[in-house]
Amino acid sequence: MLMSELQSVSDPMGFRIDRAQLVRLPDSGRGSSAILFANGIKDVVKSSNPQLVVCVLPNTAKDVYDSIKQTCCIEFGLPSQCVTSNLININNMNKTKSAITKLAIQMNCKLGGEIWGVTIPVIFLFFE
Repeated sequence: MLMSELQSVSDPMGFRIDRAQLVRLPDSGRGSSAILFANGIKDVVKSSNPQLVVCVLPNTAKDVYDSIKQTCCIEFGLPSQCVTSNLININNMNKTKSAITKLAIQMNCKLGGEIWGVTIPVIFLFFE
């Protein structure tokens, strides 16, 4: 659902999202989700060459977020985008569509795209 929605909102922006590699992490139980996310990212980077890592987080735990940013940015120089699972809840599609649009804009920006632009017309002035 998330990928198809991201693709539908990004196309009109001129930002094409190809099919992504989905990696599901095992339930951390009593262990650290931070380690699971970091190891999952390392495995993906070693097996493929992603342009961006998007992580759907179960909550707003700072240690998990910090671990993802540490692994992506510092270890691999790879842009990453985190989103909590409650923002992409299909129970409220209007809110979800808005969140997914913002997510696509942030992804585009992190990959070097422009989020908006202004056309300034050139006015030629001739003085004698």
